Amino acid sequence: MLSDKSLLAQFKKHKQRDEADLRAQHAESRESHEFVAGDSMYYQANVTDKGQRKAVVFNKISPYINAVLGTMIQMRRKPDYTARLEDNEVQVEYSRLTNNFSDYAREAARLDFLETLQDREMLICGYGAIDSNIGYDRNPEGEVIAEVVRFDDIFWDGQAKEPNLLDARWIRRKKAYTREEIVARWGEDKLDKFEAYGEQSNALQYNPDGGEYTATAWDEDRNQGLYLVHYYQWWELVPYFRAENPAKEIEDPTLREQFIQVMMSMSEMRYEVSDADDREDMFKLDPNADMLAMTPEQHQDMVKLCQEFGVEFKAVRQNKRCYYTALITGSTVLDKFKSINQEGFTIKFKTAAYDPVRRMWY
Repeated sequence: MLSDKSLLAQFKKHKQRDEADLRAQHAESRESHEFVAGDSMYYQANVTDKGQRKAVVFNKISPYINAVLGTMIQMRRKPDYTARLEDNEVQVEYSRLTNNFSDYAREAARLDFLETLQDREMLICGYGAIDSNIGYDRNPEGEVIAEVVRFDDIFWDGQAKEPNLLDARWIRRKKAYTREEIVARWGEDKLDKFEAYGEQSNALQYNPDGGEYTATAWDEDRNQGLYLVHYYQWWELVPYFRAENPAKEIEDPTLREQFIQVMMSMSEMRYEVSDADDREDMFKLDPNADMLAMTPEQHQDMVKLCQEFGVEFKAVRQNKRCYYTALITGSTVLDKFKSINQEGFTIKFKTAAYDPVRRMWY
């Protein structure tokens, strides 16, 4: 895990890059929303035009978007979890429980409704984002919570261009909190460290039709009393080792069982003394697997263990993605941890078409 100083330096660099890369994207997304809402009109004329200028009012596109959205809703299918071995009773029962939990989670978190809102954002802006997490404020056992992120509160690696931004190296979202929420979550003593939400609204905006630069202050009034927290997620390449399980080379069943038990004990001990935020993932050492995946520390343990048992052992060093999450405001790191989900970001995108010249989604 990066130190707070290194993390803030990396965050500042990524923040500067994604704000620069996505400034035009967010501006066009704002215009697109105004276009759909019928809040924009465009006058066009040239020197050869005769008579009065004609205004085209963009307030007739919303029914078409709703029609496409309705078709997407009708075509939506819930994913089913099916056992690979359909004759295996254990796997069939596991599939049944998984499907039941999927139905419960989608209904409790209103995921069908939120996915519809995400689809609508994608049709308007070219992208839509949903952030999901586990919350404990309404259920002590935890429950899935999700929300659609506002189009200009979401940022990502501007070099990403794969569908659904699967190649993004980092993602960031802004989230607004009231003073009462800040005090309840982080304490009143940290209140002065928080930056205001929407403070960038004092920036001067260019008027393409000429005239003076004017500052827009209504956003500041609308967001008065709100505080900003950046939810920043990124991945790093970290080393791990792969090797065939040396237990297979031990012919004596008793000795093989002892070897596996020692491997299991070492793995558990390493897990207990590791970072408290360490999460289990598919790279966890499984003493019963044919191929072992090991951290560098576990690899050292295995080398010593195999020497004691007189077993040949050779591993290959490789890299894996490790996902991290940090909560940052101003120059303060509120929290940082290894992400619970090690298969990707908690923020999921749906994207439409990509313009490689402007590097924008539409």
